[in-house]
Amino acid sequence: MAELADALDLGSSGRYPVKVQLLSVVPTFKGIVMKKIADLTLEELQEKKDKLEKRINEKRYELEIIQKSLMPMISEMRTIDESIDEKALSIEDPSNFLEMFPETKVKRKLTEEYLKSLNLFYSGSYWTDTNQSVVRIQLYKNDNEYTEKVRDGILEVLPYIKIGENGRKRFSIFEYTLSYSHSYYLEYEEDKKMFHLADNRHYVRSSSEDLMEVLKYIQLNHYYEKER
Repeated sequence: MAELADALDLGSSGRYPVKVQLLSVVPTFKGIVMKKIADLTLEELQEKKDKLEKRINEKRYELEIIQKSLMPMISEMRTIDESIDEKALSIEDPSNFLEMFPETKVKRKLTEEYLKSLNLFYSGSYWTDTNQSVVRIQLYKNDNEYTEKVRDGILEVLPYIKIGENGRKRFSIFEYTLSYSHSYYLEYEEDKKMFHLADNRHYVRSSSEDLMEVLKYIQLNHYYEKER
């Protein structure tokens, strides 16, 4: 605006004749449409509305047909995925069961059955640093025989568990306090051949080369229930 004022001043002095042209604002598409609608009569508006509703309903019907045609294909795809899981996971490689993704209903069921056969549990969650399912253990204070079975299960699955960011393999512990503030883990330090009971604050409560020794400590202090 300052430049325009200066130009007008110069033009008025007669030194530099200036011709100023004011441009009108270009109307937007929405503005044009609104103006056209505003110019219509009530009967014309109603007719236009009826036509639009008819077109919308036609498109909705077309969409419903597409959705109905997709449903059998989606169902077949799920069946194929489940069959792939059944065939792939039937191969005796426990690492297949521990990989969290992709997770399907069949894979979840087979993983649960596999871990249950080892007296271990499938938690339904996974370690974000390894993308493996969290294998859970729970012990009973007065059941030494069960603790021995859990030990055997841990040793069987241990080679297939990946090392996490903390340099250790991990199992979660489901115990009677169910406290999030003190979650407990059984960890294995492979290079030192040491088992540890640690909490989520990285405080180690028990360590030994003998897995059974650490499990006994868990059984007495961090058991799930007294009786099985």
